[in-house]
Amino acid sequence: MQKYTKVDVVDYISIKLMTSKYNLTKREIRDFMTIYEEAICELLKEGASVSFGEVGTFKFKTIKEQPERESPLPSVHEMLPATPTYTKIKFQPNINLSQDIKEKTLGKPFNLK
Repeated sequence: MQKYTKVDVVDYISIKLMTSKYNLTKREIRDFMTIYEEAICELLKEGASVSFGEVGTFKFKTIKEQPERESPLPSVHEMLPATPTYTKIKFQPNINLSQDIKEKTLGKPFNLK
């Protein structure tokens, strides 16, 4: 499975745009993506759920506080510290995208290296 960097995505988008009505340079695409990323991060830090239509949604989950407790590993004889309640971010893929990937990879999963 290939991992794409921001530069790779900018290249991919610029190739896709060559055949469309938009006339944007790679620099304009990169600048837009940077602004887009910053805006998404700001919204998430403010506690807003952010949806990406066909891709999925960033959501939040409250993790309840945990009292001090023994380690679940029998070989570790120490207490784990208490942890206060906090918010965890999670991403939920769009159900159609999840289904499409499942169907595409049935019997031939992605090589995740």
